[in-house]
Amino acid sequence: MQQKITSCESEFNDEAINSCRSLITQRLGCQATCPGCGAKCSNTEANHQHHKSLYHVAMAFRGWRWVHNKTPALELCYQEWMTGSLIVGGET
Repeated sequence: MQQKITSCESEFNDEAINSCRSLITQRLGCQATCPGCGAKCSNTEANHQHHKSLYHVAMAFRGWRWVHNKTPALELCYQEWMTGSLIVGGET
């Protein structure tokens, strides 16, 4: 009888842990972020390949500044990508 109780308890614990992990993963969603502004991916499909974000923020929130005058970059990241004026790395 004790062995049966221990077996059921172990099975219950394993199922509870797996259920909690699944629920947490589902609630957190995709952990990918925008490389420009750091906005979290809002794609809710499981195992997706295309990341997207509905709410981008100014690049300054991620530490981006203009090279010439060191002022914060207040443009949204995708605005810079669309115009081709974004420079990545140390080149000017």
